[in-house]
Formats: sequence, structure tokens, C-alpha cells
Amino acid sequence: MKARYKHFLIIIVAVIVVYLNIFRNDFVWDDKFFVLEREEIKDLGNIPAFFTQDVEGLYRPVRTVFYAVSYALWKENPIGYHVNAILIHSIVSILVYLIILKISGKIKLSFLGGLLFALHPVHTEAVTFITANFDLLGIVFYLLGFFYYLKASENGKYYTVSILFFLLGVFANEFGVTLPLVLVCYDLVYKNLRKNNLVQKLKQYIPYFIITALFLFIRFRIIGVFARVESYQANYFGKLFTMPQVIMRYIQILFVPFNLSVDHSVGIASFAEVIFFSVIVALVVYFGFMLRKKSKLASFGVFWFFITLLPVMNIVPIQRMMAEVYLYLPSVGFCVFLAWLIGKVPKMKFRNAKICYILILIVVLGSYSVISINRNTIWKDEFSLWNNAVKTNPSSSKVHSNLALELDERGFVDEAIEEYKESIRLNPNRAKTYFNLGISYGKKGMVDEAVDAYGASLNLEPDDAEAYNNRGILYAKKNVSYLAINDFKNALSLDPEFAQAYVNLGNVYNEIKDYDDAIKAYLAAVSINPNIAEAYYNLGVVYNKNGMNEEAKLAFDKAYGLNPNLK
Repeated sequence: MKARYKHFLIIIVAVIVVYLNIFRNDFVWDDKFFVLEREEIKDLGNIPAFFTQDVEGLYRPVRTVFYAVSYALWKENPIGYHVNAILIHSIVSILVYLIILKISGKIKLSFLGGLLFALHPVHTEAVTFITANFDLLGIVFYLLGFFYYLKASENGKYYTVSILFFLLGVFANEFGVTLPLVLVCYDLVYKNLRKNNLVQKLKQYIPYFIITALFLFIRFRIIGVFARVESYQANYFGKLFTMPQVIMRYIQILFVPFNLSVDHSVGIASFAEVIFFSVIVALVVYFGFMLRKKSKLASFGVFWFFITLLPVMNIVPIQRMMAEVYLYLPSVGFCVFLAWLIGKVPKMKFRNAKICYILILIVVLGSYSVISINRNTIWKDEFSLWNNAVKTNPSSSKVHSNLALELDERGFVDEAIEEYKESIRLNPNRAKTYFNLGISYGKKGMVDEAVDAYGASLNLEPDDAEAYNNRGILYAKKNVSYLAINDFKNALSLDPEFAQAYVNLGNVYNEIKDYDDAIKAYLAAVSINPNIAEAYYNLGVVYNKNGMNEEAKLAFDKAYGLNPNLK
């Protein structure tokens, strides 16, 4: 028992040491939406509503509750969210240790497995990226559900506890739906299932499968969430058949965690590649099956890896074809297997086997720690993140576009334009890239180039009201009034509540001395948003031109009341 607590302490200290430098990191990427901009998480009174709606194509209501509670504690201080991450990763690492110990009864092997999991560099995205570490709550519930299922074989009262944790787990992270399959796999590997106990086992599985079915029914039928990115449906089978190649890349970065990246580009595999990688994956699965004769633990680790990967195999379309964060739960199986494999070394019959074992531990755990600490610094801010992504994956259009956006915001507009051009060269079909390029050109005063960029964006996404509005502003600068008016009207037909487009339309009408239409446009703008000082001020100008002095005075008073610094 004392050894166990000592191991707990070492694992916790290891996590803290490796992840201590994340406290310098700011909000990055999706953090801005999921933490800073979501108004619903800023009021705990909204919690009941979380169970009746999705967020960006995700139905994880318990996770959203965690967001709300965390925001109540930490507000917009990133340090607090990093405290959450270290705490949760420590808990998960200890649970990995306890599960291996429960299954194997070998305390040294369990300690090694827990340490490997705590330090593995592939987990840095899940831990260091604030948005991703909220998903780890579901993993905690998942592992608790499995751990108490194991304990239920000794004391039946833990069976209900296991089911309750599983229930929380699936509503925190849909990855939880694989737990029933893991339970069946465990019993097939470790239990001698015969007719006399098979019926009893099937009865034990029923609540888990009922909860899974209930969750899927609520998600797909009631909430209406199928896939996070509908566009993935266009190449559904191509992406699905590419997954064996992705699995092999996952295995590669687990064994050799180099060239890690926030973005791993995966092209659609050819028929020959599908066959090749499918055969390799089948051989790995067969290896896991045959391995049970030598080690049930190692065999179970292999099957855990494949089972827990199922939710990200594009059976249900996912947003990212490949992501390191997807490996957080499957890597439990890998760490089990690797701990067993390393643990075989000192038992080998060759001279200095124990010294070799110690050296392997030093190299593996030491390199894991160094790589993890270095990866944490890459998540420091947006520029660091995307600059590294461009270096590790220069063929990705998305990372060039994201780096360009950050360069633009930092004032490096020329560099941003070059990155946008590279992004377009790699993928000329992303409307948002052209849109952002148009913004950068506009900042440089390159009006014709900006107009062309917005035109390209609208060719790809003709329902973008903001692109029409922005292009209309440029046409107005070029004094092509009829084209500007046409673009503003197109923007308003797409978004009738677009108040700024009404202001811009009014400005053009004012310039061409169509005062009646200018007044109508400004009045429409303030009817939508009564806090636009510019609209009231320009309305006052038009009223003055028309000799409507009383109306002008009221408009100017309103404008200066909203913004005393107007000129």
C-alpha cells in the first residue's frame, strides 16, 4: 500500500514537472470560441439547456457543464484552465496505473505503464490545448467505469458505480460508447466464458449497451447531431478507406513521437494503398490475438488501442482526419503494451540485461519528458503554434492560412499575404482563405487585388454576406457606385439584419446625392442596431443637406451620446 501511494506521488510530480511550463501559455485556436466567446457558459443558470443542444456539431453536455463551472472559477485567466489540465492528466495517469495493477497484479509494471502515459509527448495536445483538455473529463469517467467494473468481480456493489461513471462518460465525450466493447474484450481475454456464466455476463453488459443506445438516439434523433463537418460526406468512403493508413501513422508516432504537429495532412488513399495498409493493420490485429498466449495483458492492450480508436475512424464523419488528441484514450493500450515489452528486458538471458533495462528506461522516459516540455512551448500562442505547424507540415493549406491570419493580426501584412498565396497554391478551393487575403490586401491599399480576392471567395461561397459587404466598400473607394450598391444589396438579401451593410449602403447613396435612399438605409441600420453612432451621425449630415434641421439635431445628439469623439 505504501508503495502504491509513493507511485501516485511520483506520477503526479512527473506530470507537474513536464507540464509546468504550460502556465506561460495563452488561449489559442478554438479556445477563443469555446472559452472566451461563448456567452452561455458564463451563466451557471444555463446548465439545463446544455443537455438539449449541440455546440458546433458536438453533443457533449457534461463537458459543457465543466466549461461553465471552470469559467465561474477562472473567468478569462488561462492559468486556471492549465491547473485543470494538470489535475485531470494526473488523475488519468493514476487511473491507468490502477487499472494495469488491477489486471496484472504487477506493481512495477503498473508503475511503468502509468509513467509512460503521464510523460508520452503525444498527449501534449490533449493537455496543453485548453479546449482539448476539457474532453479529458470524459476519459476520467471512462476509466473509472472500467476500473469499477473490474472491482465489481470482487464486490458486486461496484457494478452500479461503474454504470454511473459510464453514463457520465458518454455524455461528456462520445468516445465513451466504446466501453461496452472494451468490457466484452476484457472478459474474452481474461475470463473463461462458458455456458453457465455466459448468460450472467450478458446480463451485466445490458445496462452499458442500453445507455449507449440511449445516448446515440438522443444525439442522432432528438438533438439531430450526426457529423461535425457535413462536407466530409462528399468523400465519405474515400476518407473511411484511408483510415488504415491513419492507423499506421498513429502507431508510428506512438513508438517514435517525432515530428508531432497540430495538423497532420492525410490525402485520400489510392486503392493499392488501402489494400497495403489494411493488410498491415490486419496483421497487427492478428499479432494481438496471438499474443494472448504469451501475455493476456499485452494482448488486451493491443485490442484496447483498436477498439478505442473506433470513434475517430470516420465511421461517423469527423472534423479532422488525424489528430494527436484522438490518441489520448487509445494510447492507454499502447502504454500497457510498451510497459509489458520493456518489462521483458531484465528477464532476458543475456549479460547486463538489468543495466540494459535501466538504460532503456532512462532513454524512453527522458526523451518523452524532453519532447513533451518542448511541445508545450509550441502551444504558447497562435504564432508559435502555426509557425511550428508550417515547419512540420508545409504541405497543409490550412496551417499556412492560419499562420497568415496571425501574421496579419500582428501587423506583418506583407508576410501574411505571402502565406495566404501559399495556402491558395496548395488548396485553391478554400473560400475563407481568399476572404482573409482580401482583408490583407485592403490593409495595404491594394484595392484591385482585394476585389479579386473577394470575388474568388464569392465564387466558392456565394452566400457570404460579409464578403459582399467588404467588396462593396472597395467598390465605393474606387467610386464605382453602382457595383458597391449592388454588393451591399446582395449582402442584405443574404442577411437582412446586417446593420453595417445598411450604413455602408447609405454612405454610397449619400455620395451620389440620393438622399432619400440614404435616409432609408440609415434608418434601417439603427432600427436593427440602435447603438451605431456612425449611422446617426451620417443621418444627421443627410438631414442637414436636406434642410431638416430639427431632425439633424436629434440625430447628432444621438450620435454624440453614443460616441462623444465623433468628428
